[in-house]
Amino acid sequence: MIKPSRIPFLVTLSAGLFALVCALLLWMFVFHAPLRSGDVDVDAPFDTGLGTVPRIIFTPELPNLRDIGGWRTVDGRTVRQGLVFRSSCFNDGYEWYCSGERTHQITDVTRDFLVSQLGIRTDLDLRQPKELKGMEVSPLGPDVRFVNIPGEAYGDIASVDGAAALVAALRQLLVPDALPLVVHCKAGKDRGGSFVFVLNGLLGVPLESLRRDWELSALWFPTLRSDEFVERFSELVAVSSIFPGETLQERLCAFVQAHGLTAEELARLRELLVESQCPVRQVGRAPCR
Repeated sequence: MIKPSRIPFLVTLSAGLFALVCALLLWMFVFHAPLRSGDVDVDAPFDTGLGTVPRIIFTPELPNLRDIGGWRTVDGRTVRQGLVFRSSCFNDGYEWYCSGERTHQITDVTRDFLVSQLGIRTDLDLRQPKELKGMEVSPLGPDVRFVNIPGEAYGDIASVDGAAALVAALRQLLVPDALPLVVHCKAGKDRGGSFVFVLNGLLGVPLESLRRDWELSALWFPTLRSDEFVERFSELVAVSSIFPGETLQERLCAFVQAHGLTAEELARLRELLVESQCPVRQVGRAPCR
C-alpha cells in the first residue's frame, strides 16, 4: 500500500517521465509546417536513425512534399539538402486521398513558399500528357522552368520507354541552373517514388534507408500500409537484380548506364548532390565509376 505522503512524489515523477517521453517523440518525429497565413508552425528534424535530418514539409494543400536529401550514403557522406524536392502534383483536380472530399489546388501561400523559400527553379512533372490536359507552364509560375517527362513506376521503369524517361529525368538535374528542382507525378508515391528510389540509390543511400524513405508516403496515404505496397517496393528493388554489381548502388549504376547514362554523368550527379566531406577511412568507396 502506497503511503499518502508518497503520492505527491509519485505524481511528480510520473509527470516528469511523461514529459520526457513526449520530448523524445517530438525530437524524433516533428514537421516543418507552413500555415495558410504563411507563418511557420513547427520546424524540427525528422529522425532517420542515421544522425541526419531529411525535411518533411507539411502544407495545407500539397501532400507528400519533402526534401530528398539528408540521408547518409554507404561511403559515409550525406545527400545534400535543399536541391531536390519531391511532392504530389500542384493542380488538375487531384483529390485528397485521406478524405476524398476536396480537390487539390495549391494556394498563393504554398506557391510562394515553394518558389521564394525553397527556391524552386524547375518543375519536373512525370505525369502523362493526358493528365496535364494541355498544361505547358508550371503552376508555380512562368519563372519556374516546366519539364514534362512521362515516367513509369516499379518494374515498368525497366521497359524501353520507362528507362528512357528515367535517364532523361536524371539528366534534368544536370541542366545548368536547374536546381533547386521539385519532381512529382500525381500523388508523388509511385512514379515520383520510383524516380527518387533510383536517384538516391545511385547516390549511395543504402537499401534500408531507401525502404524507410519509401514508407514515408504512408504518412499522407494510410492505405499504403499494406502487403501490396511492400510487394511493389520489392518489385522496384528487383529491377536492378539482373545487372552486375555487388551492391545495390553498383547494380543501379549498371542499369542506368545500360540505358544511356554515362559514367561521367553519374560522377557529376554524385558531385552535385552528395556532400564532399568523407571520413578518411571511406575515401575511394564510390562504386559509380
